[in-house]
Amino acid sequence: MSTALTFLILISPLVVAGLLLARNAHRSHLPRFGEPDAPRIQHDLDAIRTRFEEQPFWPASGVRGERR
Repeated sequence: MSTALTFLILISPLVVAGLLLARNAHRSHLPRFGEPDAPRIQHDLDAIRTRFEEQPFWPASGVRGERR
């Protein structure tokens, strides 16, 4: 019970700040988060998806092969 109460106490300021930001953005008719960037984000996701379709492994860091 104390863990849940601690979590609620720690997360409540973030929830209140998010609600206030959303309310102010709605009242002032500001653009919502992410809407202007939606086409760019979709393009980036498509690029990542096609890269992993062609080469489905994440590139490894470090030295590969023979060292001289």
